[in-house]
This record gives sequence, C-alpha cells and structure tokens, in this order.
Amino acid sequence: MQKDKDLIALSKEVWEQTATEEIPSQLSEGEDTGPEVDVHYNKALNLILYGPPGTGKTYKTVGLAVTICDGVLPESRQALMARYRELRNLRRIRFVTFHPSFSYEEFVEGIRPSTQDGQVRYDVRPGILKQVVTHARELFEKRETPTTSIILKGRKLFKMSLGDTAKSDEAWVYPDCIENDYVRLGFAEGIDFAGCDTLQAVRDRYQAERPDGKATDYAMTAVNYLKNEVQKGDLILISDGNTHFRAIAEVTGPYQFEARETEGYEQRRPVRWLWTSTDSLPVDTVFSKRLSQMSIYLMDQGAVRWPALQELLSPKRTGGQAPNCVLVIDEINRANLAKTFGELITLLEGSKRLGQLDEQETELPYSGDLLGVPPNLYVIGTMNTADRSIALMDTALRRRFTFEEMTPRKEVLERDVGGINLQALLEAMNGRIESLFDRDHVLGHTYLMDIASVEDLVDRFRNQIIPLLQEYFFDDWLKVQKVFKDVEQPLDLQIIQTLDLTDEGAAIPGRRQRFRVNPLISPAAIQKIYM
Repeated sequence: MQKDKDLIALSKEVWEQTATEEIPSQLSEGEDTGPEVDVHYNKALNLILYGPPGTGKTYKTVGLAVTICDGVLPESRQALMARYRELRNLRRIRFVTFHPSFSYEEFVEGIRPSTQDGQVRYDVRPGILKQVVTHARELFEKRETPTTSIILKGRKLFKMSLGDTAKSDEAWVYPDCIENDYVRLGFAEGIDFAGCDTLQAVRDRYQAERPDGKATDYAMTAVNYLKNEVQKGDLILISDGNTHFRAIAEVTGPYQFEARETEGYEQRRPVRWLWTSTDSLPVDTVFSKRLSQMSIYLMDQGAVRWPALQELLSPKRTGGQAPNCVLVIDEINRANLAKTFGELITLLEGSKRLGQLDEQETELPYSGDLLGVPPNLYVIGTMNTADRSIALMDTALRRRFTFEEMTPRKEVLERDVGGINLQALLEAMNGRIESLFDRDHVLGHTYLMDIASVEDLVDRFRNQIIPLLQEYFFDDWLKVQKVFKDVEQPLDLQIIQTLDLTDEGAAIPGRRQRFRVNPLISPAAIQKIYM
C-alpha cells in the first residue's frame, strides 16, 4: 500500500483506472425507449458513492443501475426514469434505504409471525437481499440454456389460479403443475367434459351430472374457459393473490381429464412453462389492472404490457452472459453494516461469487438454505459523509467495495438569478464551511438547483440551508454568521441577525448576544456572501 494515500484515495484511483469496459446491451429488440447513448461503466461489482449531502448520489444511482442492466443510457431523464421503473417491476433493480434499526432479519432473512385459520404461525421470510440474490441467480443459472424468442403477436393472455394460497390443503397444486407441465382446474369434480366443444355442451354435461346444480354455477364457465376458450399457443398467467403472479405458461395441447379419488383438480391442460420464479412479481409488471378473484378468465388484452411481458419471457443474453441485476442501498452507512450483512460480507467479494474459482456458498441460519451471490448482481450504495464518517465502516466490508467520491458541482448552477451568481455563492459558502468544519459537511449543488427567482432562493435559505448549518454547528450562530459573512455587517445585510448590539455595531458589554433569522432577507444580503 502506498504510504501517502489512504484507502479511499486508492480505491478511487483503481476505479478510475479500470473504468474502460462497456456492458453489452440487454434491451429487447423492437422496444422504443427513445434516444440512447453508449456509456462506459467500471464493472465494479460493489460500488459506494460517497460525499456530502446534496451532491446527487441517489440521483446518480438511477443512471448507473439502468446502465448496468442495459448497457445504454436513455438520453432524457424522463426516458431514464421510465426504464428504471420497468426494471424495478421486473425485479432486476431493487432499492432499499438503510436506517439505524435496519436488521439482518430484514435484509437477509428472518422469522416473522403470521396468522392462518386463526392460528399464529412463524415463517422464515426472505429479506430484500436474499430476494434479489435468488432472482439474479435464477437468471445466471439459465444463462447457457438455449432460448428462442417468444413471439407474442396473435396470442391471448389468460389469468388462472392454481390452488388457493390461503388454504394449506391446496398447497400441492402449484408444485404438482410445475413439475408435470400442466395446469389444473378445481371445478366439476368427477365430470369428464371430453367432446363438449361449446359452452352449451359443457352446460348440458354439467347439469346432467349435477341435476341439483344451479344454471349460474361458475364451474361451467370455468371449465369452458379451460377447455374451449384457451387455444393451443395461448398464454396463462398464474396468479399469486390479486396483486402478484408467479408463473407464465404456454398451452401446448388439448383438454385432459384425470379421474382422482381425492383432492379434486381433475380438469387440466398440458403446458410449457415459459417463466417461473420463487419470488412472485407484482402484476403491474405486465398488466395495468388488478387481477380478479375468478379462477380463470381472459385478461383485458389492451391492458397487457406486451413489451414488458416480452422482456420477462425472453431476456436478452450476449455470449452466454446472464442479464445483470442491481441492488441499490441508499444511506448504506446508517445501519450497523457488520450486523446487517452478516455472512454475506464474504460472499459479495468478486472472487467468491458463483462460477469463480473460489466460489463460496453459506448456509443461512433460519432457513438452512445455501446462498451464493452470482456475478451478475451489482451492489450500489450511497453514503452521506456528513451523517457518519467513512472511517466508521467495518473494514471487512469496506475493502470489498470500490469508492467514488461525489463532490459539489457548481458548474451545473445558474450564474444569474435576479442578479445573484449561484455558482459563486456555493463556492464562497463551502470554502468557509470547510474552514470552520471540514470538507465532509459542505453543501451539495442540489441545495441551489431548480431556483427560478430570488424568492425561491430565500425560501431555500430559510427551509433548508439555515437549518442544515444550524445542525452542523450545534446552534453556534456565530459560525453560521461567518459562513454567510454576517459578522460586523449592518443589520439589514445580515442573514443571521445579532440583536444585542450598540448603534455602532459593537456588542453590549455584559449582555449575552441573541440571534435570529432576518425576517426580510434581501438580495443584497445574499450577494455580500461572495462579494
């Protein structure tokens, strides 16, 4: 290690020297995302953006995450945010904010209580890290599986339930269907509808077998959907409650009846599973409406998000590479990192990732599952240096991350807002803050962005800048005055006014000075900060 450089400086230098490779595009063909620009990304698996507040750390994570997933960056912020939301819905980007009480049980996995049939039960629930690792691993392990593009044109999408998720005696239905490549319907037990090729024929057969049944029984409609409405090649979305789905299948053959002595679910169709996941997705990933409770029906085809469905079913791969996933951890230094990450600290290291020579898996304490981190999972953290010193980070975790410093960028600010130079203003205040405190507590450029008038600027001083400096200096108003160049200024030019002064501006002997925020902050009072 070079003696004249600390760990952060060396990490930044390595980051800059290695930022030369470009990630291949993962965008689906034919998808209109607007103008895009090729970008370079350093390929650091674990990256932390650190710096004082207001320097755009969280803002930058959006572009980085999309770049890692797609290899290209939309030209406009609007297109970027739209793509970011799509990738979040597809679970390829996940976002979490750390806080002091954030725990291992929330991040990796833990035991949480729930109720079923009036009884309290304790289940092992995966945290966000385990969820994103599981999803990325599924994509990684399928990277070399031969894939053919799924053509969606001309197909219909149906919704279907495979067992009631709230009933434990129906828990067998979904895994049975996944394992044996069919879907099952739990209506009209004991009735074979072979040869009933119309809704009326289904009704006649049902009423002949169930003379006491009602003409409005939903069983007839459900069976007709499965047998006659769903055609070979159509798609079936398997629901997980009314807000999520857990699988998508392609129908491959005609109706079948399987007589069963117990458990029902005798009506079925053979399928090919196009997509399954241990982590169900929100239905708005591919559908703009809420799902109905009906067991099977034709979904509103106009509300289907076909491009998103296409990308879910046929994620692009280049040269056998798995699609990338990103976990963004905002305010990463606000939690107890060693406790929150636990054994995952080791698994995040590049050489310990799955598929590497020294790959490692660890047995999780609650579920007993083996967990390994795939190489297509990127972790991006943001760290506010004013909130907690970087030196307080756990050394074992810190050495596994690359650090990129985010500093105030005065050049993005306006030079003239009502006669006030925002660039000079930020530079002057930060120079004094660094002298009075340190460089970790300077003001980021976002504190002076999106200001269209002097009134906007005054509001920004009152509501954001002054309260922040008050917190920085622990109510030492004299230091706040020095930042604003208020000392020995006329009362009307002071942003923080000193009340107990003589007419000549000197302190009154024996009287403690009192301070207040000027109720009428003038443009001249702000201009004098940098003049």
